[in-house]
Amino acid sequence: MNDGLDRADRAGLGLHLVGWPLLLLIGAGAAWLSRRFRRLINIPLAAAGVLVFGILLTGGNMQASAMRDAEAAVTGALQSADLAAQARSAAFDAHAQEFFTLINRGNAATNEANWATARADVDTALSRLCDRTSDCDLLDRFVGYTDTYAEVRALDNDAGDWDAAVELSLGASAEGFGEFDTASRDAAARDTDIAISRLGQSSDRLPALRIVVFVAGLAAAALAVAGYGQRLREYR
Repeated sequence: MNDGLDRADRAGLGLHLVGWPLLLLIGAGAAWLSRRFRRLINIPLAAAGVLVFGILLTGGNMQASAMRDAEAAVTGALQSADLAAQARSAAFDAHAQEFFTLINRGNAATNEANWATARADVDTALSRLCDRTSDCDLLDRFVGYTDTYAEVRALDNDAGDWDAAVELSLGASAEGFGEFDTASRDAAARDTDIAISRLGQSSDRLPALRIVVFVAGLAAAALAVAGYGQRLREYR
């Protein structure tokens, strides 16, 4: 996607790299004709210059607007989708470590440390998402899951009731994680769809712009030929 934005940006740069030198050539040609044939204005060349100048302004503004819209989609909805996906992936790692702490009963220190690391990754991603969008629902849901996990560890480590810990893990803990899983999946999918839609809208005008630029280029060339031809006929 970033490659696509880079190509679109280079395409806009190409318009200016070709268009402005062409406009200067038209202006220089008009000035030369004016001195050579003692005519103040060559109407076809003037029209060609106005046409190229108009295309440069209009096309440049349209391309810049499309780039701004595309970049806003990438840094907005798409970034939000990425944060939700990152949090979801790390949460699955944490949930797996929860099971390992119960499987490796009495020797689960490494799994508890891994759970804490995954939890920190989730908190980081969801805190950024909350700050960006002011929607902290996923963060609140994950906090609910972590609270239940703390109860599981308390039953297993402190109370020594492994059976109750397993029951809570497979019950309320799994249910809480399932709710987070569904919500994070839906959030990532929603923001991805929004980003795709906005990216499509940002580029809708560009194909028409390419056609207009091509037609305008042909028209400018025809006007330039007509302008020079007019003075050559007078010379003969």
